[in-house]
Amino acid sequence: MTATKSKNTTHSFIISHADILQLKNWIPNYFTFGSWNHCFYCGDIPNAQDHVIPWSMMSLLDHSGDSKGPKTPVCTQCNLILSSYYFDTLHERCLYAKQYLCKKYNKLSKMPEWQPSDIQQLKGKLKSHIQHQQQLKSQITPRLLWQNSNTFISLFDEAYKQSLYQLPHNQKFHSFMMPHWLLQSTS
Repeated sequence: MTATKSKNTTHSFIISHADILQLKNWIPNYFTFGSWNHCFYCGDIPNAQDHVIPWSMMSLLDHSGDSKGPKTPVCTQCNLILSSYYFDTLHERCLYAKQYLCKKYNKLSKMPEWQPSDIQQLKGKLKSHIQHQQQLKSQITPRLLWQNSNTFISLFDEAYKQSLYQLPHNQKFHSFMMPHWLLQSTS
């Protein structure tokens, strides 16, 4: 299913009736994965749940209620980034969040590391600015590298295995949840 962005609708994507019927056949009513220790997409502290199949689409599928559909713990920023965008796979959803964060924090991530002795030589607003930027960089760098971490890989693998165990006959959902590294090894 390929969807296009639209600014003229209340939903982020235009989805045909046929596509909606296809989704309705395989989206589970309840499926929660991930860990409340980490935002699934960036590793930050989660404070919300992301509707992996956007809640706006779930309402189109007659899945009313905030608790329906597959969900994962998420931070506010990633929840806003992913908004009501639909992706054909969980991997594409993760990749979109990562690419968005990398683009947003591109300049900050390339900022050189300052030595404390160099910062001490600065005065006033410049010193405050450099200290603040260094602090921001130390906070964002782990988030930019999160999807390469063993913890992320483990959480993604666990989510996929959970989908196989809890919904053994739902092949479309298994395909949606499959980590990209398993796709590459089967090709």
